[in-house]
Amino acid sequence: MLLAALSAPAWAGDVEIELTGGEVEGTVRGQGTATVEARVTNVSEREIQGLRIAVYYSTVDLAPADPESADWRVHEFVFEPALKPGDSTTLRFSDENAAEYILIEERYVLAGAGLTYNGQPVSFDSGIQERDGVKYVATRDLVNVIGGSLSYDSATYEVVILRRGVEVRFKENSDRVKVDGQAQQLSTKVVSIDGASYVPLLEFCPLVGVDVMHDAAFDLITLTD
Repeated sequence: MLLAALSAPAWAGDVEIELTGGEVEGTVRGQGTATVEARVTNVSEREIQGLRIAVYYSTVDLAPADPESADWRVHEFVFEPALKPGDSTTLRFSDENAAEYILIEERYVLAGAGLTYNGQPVSFDSGIQERDGVKYVATRDLVNVIGGSLSYDSATYEVVILRRGVEVRFKENSDRVKVDGQAQQLSTKVVSIDGASYVPLLEFCPLVGVDVMHDAAFDLITLTD
């Protein structure tokens, strides 16, 4: 038994949600399991890390007359990796409540930090990871955005960044770096995540000649040469 009606796309500023399909298992009207498929598109300028939607299932071919008092069921999703600006994904979920009509509303979006480089919105392939209040970014992602070269010195076990004549060296899981041969101390360590090095974004950027500002109220990070 196919769903008799589909809702119009939901619009909420950060995401577009379009109900693209679904069906009900069972032969008795109003009984069975409703399976839903929806397409979510990130239309914002920052990554979407999670989404909470509320779904109304009706056993008749009608929308709820009073949406505020309707029986909405909440579904939560975490996107791993995060949903980048312009990207889409398909969500599939089910409820043991047969439905002839489905209406979807976005209730909450968990957005990642906003990021600009020289005034242009950018994003990192691996996103921004936050641990103990510190924002980390994959070293390779940072170099891909700001430019420069990235290499590994197998003799000293150091990651090496060369950018605009400045050389920065560091080891994973260490809070010490060398900038043009001069040792400096970081307040947090470089960490390893899934086999890749991640640097503390706000503290590390000035070492490679990039000014950084963080608007904590809006979680906006501005990188400027």
